[in-house]
Amino acid sequence: LQAARCEPQGLQAFDRRGLRSLPDARVAMALRTWLRALGCAMPTAARLQAMRAQLIDAEGPQAQIKHEGLMLRRYRDCVFALPVPALANGPSQLTHAPIALPPWQGEPHIDLPASGRLLFQPAPEGLSPQWLREQTFEVRIGHGSDRFRPDHAGRSRDVRKLWQEAGLPTWVRTALPVVCVRGRVLMAAPFGMDCSSDWPWSSPGIRLNWAPEGAQIDPELAWFDPHALDSIAMRPVLKPDAAIE
Repeated sequence: LQAARCEPQGLQAFDRRGLRSLPDARVAMALRTWLRALGCAMPTAARLQAMRAQLIDAEGPQAQIKHEGLMLRRYRDCVFALPVPALANGPSQLTHAPIALPPWQGEPHIDLPASGRLLFQPAPEGLSPQWLREQTFEVRIGHGSDRFRPDHAGRSRDVRKLWQEAGLPTWVRTALPVVCVRGRVLMAAPFGMDCSSDWPWSSPGIRLNWAPEGAQIDPELAWFDPHALDSIAMRPVLKPDAAIE
């Protein structure tokens, strides 16, 4: 079970492939050990068998089963233990209409409703601060159909495809913000800014980024360790065009 843990979630998640080849008795022991470490009461034999069937053996891309105040959810091969959200019996409340942000006035961040913080960080290369102050930002939560260019040397792609390739579970994607200016994606969490060459780049400038800390995060994001995003969301800004020298 220790070898199967999905980092950086630690105790809250494991890779089912580490258990699938084990004998039935050892799989049951591993599941009981996991649930005990999470503070859960032990399931009945029938419920334990249902957990194995849905979370370990099933072939579908995702599954879930509720137990002792937790939602045990599988996405691909990783099984997560998540707090049951207050509205677990109703539709997700994380998909909102577009949110208009107040104008940026030089502050280091703007809090986003139930979806972390939009960061404004000084950088050697970034966007013109004066241009940023003149813009109206629209935030779309969990909206993955927009196109986004994560690398200045690559092409634009659907944000949804990038989320899938990054292995982000479905319930996490529904809480990630996409920031647009005049209908065009400027920043998509957790990847950072769009790197197209026609933004008003300056040196030095401001880079936009996202972090979940410092805001009231929905319970479904409780497993999401912001420090694990450092290598993605906090990456240095790439030069969008060689002409910026």
